[in-house]
Amino acid sequence: MNEHVDRLLRPEEAAQELQNTAGTLAKWRMQSVGPKFVRVGRSIRYRKSDIERWLQSRTVATAEEPIGQRASA
Repeated sequence: MNEHVDRLLRPEEAAQELQNTAGTLAKWRMQSVGPKFVRVGRSIRYRKSDIERWLQSRTVATAEEPIGQRASA
């Protein structure tokens, strides 16, 4: 497999990456609040990079972190 091709995960695999359930991912898809997903025919897949990007966007800095470090990512 080409290293430059982003791996597509089944909902169960994506849920495992997020330490959640496939049911929660289904609910998030309906509510448009979870990570981006790809429709392949009737199947749903998640790009690993989209999951990582979504997690990064959900990261919250603590009050103790210096201001300059909050924006770094």
